Amino acid sequence: MPVVYLVDSFGAMYSEQIQFLAKKYFEALPGKEIGIHTHNNQQLAFANTIEGIIGGINRLDATIYGMGRVPEIVLLSFFFPS
Repeated sequence: MPVVYLVDSFGAMYSEQIQFLAKKYFEALPGKEIGIHTHNNQQLAFANTIEGIIGGINRLDATIYGMGRVPEIVLLSFFFPS
């Protein structure tokens, strides 16, 4: 498996938890690429995704205009504002 994801499917994590888990993932899985998938139930999906990037995560899940099975995933437009 080339990529392992840190997933917050309930949108319940805070940035400190993302920091902690990202560090644990990298320690436990040396050489693996780590991704992040966050939901926006507490309006923290973008902040938590950025926290993951700061922690070294380089695969990001996002949605275009909220399309998809679950619209609470972080919006791609937040990363590329017009």
